Amino acid sequence: MSDLELRFKIDAYSPQTIPMDRLGEYLVALAAVLGERTEVHFEKLEPGSTCIVHRIEEEAAPQVEERIARVARGDAEVVHLNAFKVVNELLKADDATGELSFQHDGAQLLKFPGKYMPAPPKPEVVTQAGTIDGVVIKLGGKDKTVPVTVQDGEKSYRCTTTREVARTLGQHIFGGELRFIGTGEWHRPESGGWTLAHFIISDFIKLDDTPLAELVEALRRSPGTWGEGGDAWEEIRELRGEGDDAN
Repeated sequence: MSDLELRFKIDAYSPQTIPMDRLGEYLVALAAVLGERTEVHFEKLEPGSTCIVHRIEEEAAPQVEERIARVARGDAEVVHLNAFKVVNELLKADDATGELSFQHDGAQLLKFPGKYMPAPPKPEVVTQAGTIDGVVIKLGGKDKTVPVTVQDGEKSYRCTTTREVARTLGQHIFGGELRFIGTGEWHRPESGGWTLAHFIISDFIKLDDTPLAELVEALRRSPGTWGEGGDAWEEIRELRGEGDDAN
């Protein structure tokens, strides 16, 4: 047994016309498809269409052939399937297809559909009225529609509003938490999960940041359902599912 030579053919460009940086992108992505990076070596470009000839060391050849077969079946590891996708995206951008085959007899190992890949489905988009909570961390712009960035913990939302609302919001930048009222554009990609792409703020209200202990004490002092013997903290624990019978 000896080293294995493979050929990756791109039916676009030629060795004389392919840009060097583009060739580099193909080489990196193809190497990720094959794996065994230290045992896979670039040999040459063949004339005609761009044909990348590469050599796999004898010891790694069985693993590489098995990996190629698994990519073709679609059950390879994610890193190799993602690399296969990257090669196809490069080919699609170049209006080309690709083929990986044995160098000695031309037998095909893996087909890259490239330009024939179906376009990815567009994400679902829903526009609806709603609210978001957060703190204004960025505000400004010269247009009639003013950009606003709202932060809620580790999340941030890209918003816009009118100049009139923006003038009032300016008093609250980096201040307390607000509830913003308006219309949001929500996207759901094929992978699932809704994300807020954009929110148009029409109004806002300041949220009460009074500490919980003060609120409970105020409730104790005010007439209500707890009466003289009521326990505000116990009521709150029960509402939260923290009572004695809670699981």
